[in-house]
Amino acid sequence: MSILKLEPFSGISGDMFLAALTELADAEAQMVKLPPMLGLSDEVEVSFSRVDRSSIECNKVIVDVKKGAGEHAQDHHHHDGSGHGHGPSRTLTDILGILRESKGLSPQAVELAQTIFTQLGEAEAAVHGIPLEQVHFHEVGAVDSIVDIVGAAVLIAKLGITKTYCDPVCTGFGFVMTDHGRLPVPAPATERLLQGIPTFKGQTESEMTTPTGAAILQVLQPEFVMPRMIVRRSAWGAGDKNFGHPNAIRASLCEAFTHPAAGTEVIIIQTNIDDMPGEQLGSGLQDRLLAAGALDVTLTPVQMKKGRPGVVLEVLSPPEKAQAIADLVLEHTFTLGVRMLPAQRRILPREAGTVDTPFGSVRVKIATLPSGRKRCIPEYEDCRKLAAERDIAVHEVYLAALRLP
Repeated sequence: MSILKLEPFSGISGDMFLAALTELADAEAQMVKLPPMLGLSDEVEVSFSRVDRSSIECNKVIVDVKKGAGEHAQDHHHHDGSGHGHGPSRTLTDILGILRESKGLSPQAVELAQTIFTQLGEAEAAVHGIPLEQVHFHEVGAVDSIVDIVGAAVLIAKLGITKTYCDPVCTGFGFVMTDHGRLPVPAPATERLLQGIPTFKGQTESEMTTPTGAAILQVLQPEFVMPRMIVRRSAWGAGDKNFGHPNAIRASLCEAFTHPAAGTEVIIIQTNIDDMPGEQLGSGLQDRLLAAGALDVTLTPVQMKKGRPGVVLEVLSPPEKAQAIADLVLEHTFTLGVRMLPAQRRILPREAGTVDTPFGSVRVKIATLPSGRKRCIPEYEDCRKLAAERDIAVHEVYLAALRLP
């Protein structure tokens, strides 16, 4: 499992992402060969350089569009800080055709690139109120953006990225000139692609996040609650311009932080409820949450505002399942919001076992205490079943199981 951490404090664009992941994957030679693999060697060349961004050395991808090299060749132009190209339009069908006819790309890379371009097309279609097949890509249809997107897809597949965590995304502000005229930042398609993603404007009047960068984020489906991780390698992907802050994105390959003796990271999901019947908060909801991966579910009676009786629903969740479990709480209760609190859980080492009592076999958990002593915990359901069969009290079976280990 490869974990990618992104820090888009200066936004994200296709070329910034491509430059950072190229360094992480040590894949410059592969990216240089990308144009002929796409049948675009007459139109574009790819190279890399090291550049300074606020005294930080960053990797920079240079996608050099050849002048006079066919109907799609054009002068190369970038938006401020983004590396977003202009040029004659291509339709989604044109671009998908390039991907189908490509040579040497893995099926996963082709599928990822198709998904990114389709998401871009759907965003443009929604913004302009036209069918998807009528969308003509302008900036993202230029060969430099095609290289950025396909290169990003190739590197995501090469690195085996299965999980992405991301900080809130800087969008920039102001206005930007596009083939549709002067548009506000974030541009309409970018804004649509960023819906559901935490963003902030930042302090630089410029387009810091492009549609290409936003679409790459969407295909990665990042989580924005950052757990503790161990960074194994990081890289900086530079944007075009120098600002008063590093115009770059930092990408890191990480592994999950685990400590088998001390405990695990968890998310506590809490909400106060005073307008639901008690039976709707009972075993049905609790069973649904546990089936979704919750570690524990508790309900605590409280007195809420205006003297109303209520409950605090508290769910203990692994970090990777917290968003899905929070969605379940919002979907299946009357609450309008939840609190998500990171916490550390210390757990005792334990092992499963079975003891034979005079009444029958009982499953037990055997925990090792900090002192090294053992503690036996009988499974209640086994004790209850045996007690019912023998018509005796449950605690008799329970005590018999405790005496045996």
